[in-house]
Amino acid sequence: MVNCSRGLSSVTKRKGQIKFKVQPTSISRQRQGVTRGSRRIPSGRPPTSVNKNKVTKISHNIDINEDANSHEEVKRRLIAANRCYYGLLPLFKSKLLSRKSKVTLYKVLVRPIALYASSTWATTKSDEKKLEVFERKILRKIFGPKKNNEGEYEIRSNKNLEELYNEPNITGILKSARIGWAGHVWRSKGLIGQITTWKPNAKRPRGRPRQRWADRIKEDLKMLGVRNAEETAQNREDWRQYVVAAMGLKGL
Repeated sequence: MVNCSRGLSSVTKRKGQIKFKVQPTSISRQRQGVTRGSRRIPSGRPPTSVNKNKVTKISHNIDINEDANSHEEVKRRLIAANRCYYGLLPLFKSKLLSRKSKVTLYKVLVRPIALYASSTWATTKSDEKKLEVFERKILRKIFGPKKNNEGEYEIRSNKNLEELYNEPNITGILKSARIGWAGHVWRSKGLIGQITTWKPNAKRPRGRPRQRWADRIKEDLKMLGVRNAEETAQNREDWRQYVVAAMGLKGL
């Protein structure tokens, strides 16, 4: 015996004295993310509530916190990138693929996951070091060990990896993306530009000020010889040259 009624939260099947409750699988065609006979749940990953560290998820993949640092976000991105890397590990180990193909796999599939939304990060030296360690781990897998003068295999040094890779490292890509996004923000006349230039009417707490997003960008631009960053950003052509030049910057 089967009792089915539109609007019920379950379908009850009777078999002897046992009742089986089956969750309905029909999906309402009226609104996306609503299951017929169940409570309304928005589609996609649910937002994260505020926890002890007051980390709030503002989208499906980005976290912010009241300390305005990117430590937890960098950890989350590295965990996600590691999952992608180990999923592609058979390809990185394969002798059928050339080194060039493996480097392309890293740049196209793995690195974008590690640097997702990195243009908004206020990174520290430890954050950038973690990213570089992650990149070197993959490059060592791609290029493999080398033979020394005694004919024994040994791990490649960081300098040797840099010479073989011969492309901007992950820190340079991060700095370039951050400077590029800063140009859009400083040229903006809308809400995002107003929020960036707004200053709260309050005093800073005692002690050393925390590292801010704008501080990191201006420090990187000083290394490129740019002093008046917000004025320079108004010229798109000049700013584009600095975005490209930032790829050659190293860590802090």
